[in-house]
Amino acid sequence: MTSPDYKGDIDRIIKILKHTANGLFPAVSIGDGKLRKILFGEDSYKINDDSFPYAVVTTPTRPFATQDRFGIGDGSADPQISVQYVIKVFAKEGRPQKAEELLYGFINKIVTILKANPRLKEPAGLTDPKCIRSFILDVVPIPDKRGQEIQGAEILMQCQIGSGFTIEIAGFSGVSLVSKPVERETEITENVYDTARMRKTVSPIAEIHVFFAEIEYVESIVSALRTQKRNRAIISTTLTRPSGATVYSGKIVEISNGAGFDQLETAVIQFEVIH
Repeated sequence: MTSPDYKGDIDRIIKILKHTANGLFPAVSIGDGKLRKILFGEDSYKINDDSFPYAVVTTPTRPFATQDRFGIGDGSADPQISVQYVIKVFAKEGRPQKAEELLYGFINKIVTILKANPRLKEPAGLTDPKCIRSFILDVVPIPDKRGQEIQGAEILMQCQIGSGFTIEIAGFSGVSLVSKPVERETEITENVYDTARMRKTVSPIAEIHVFFAEIEYVESIVSALRTQKRNRAIISTTLTRPSGATVYSGKIVEISNGAGFDQLETAVIQFEVIH
């Protein structure tokens, strides 16, 4: 069962933004393109008049994005949920036009840093991910600060947290799936008739078992999958769900383009199970 860890996630976002290798913090002098403070939680720009530029990391009014219609019952689980965070950044300059220019520079840096670490890993060693994936949902200038010496913007980030689906295939392990895998098991039958040509039953003659897995398009992985498909060899693959792992033996029979996730290029693998 998955529950949001708002404090832990916000602490990690701040740690990522403060990581010196990212070039956003700390400011040594005014106007060096870095932030002087990155704060936890909501704040008022008015009480930090001597600390511009700075940012705060908090949650939006409705941070819990998942709309669960059915709840959790006995024996069921909620392996994944979606939560949202807001990074508010403020810049100050004597001329409003210059303040706006500085603000856009900070937006660019923050968005670039967060997109480079979509699983919110610990920035030094890139370990201990906080989410399965994330994306920048929206960037909105704060309306009442437009044309002012102090200007601000809100960067809305959505994170998918919990247990993910992964696949081990073609020599690659722990490949994350973009969407929940689709599994289909079909029985092919033929009709059996009596002497009056009335159908009395159906007889199974074949069974087809396939699953579809959507992964992020990574050239090295997709190239290896294409090689396996062209070789037509029977291979072993492990599909890991939040509830456990299943080992299959079979063939890759199709590789096609998948749907996008925030413009993410994906590939869909069709794997036919051979018993």
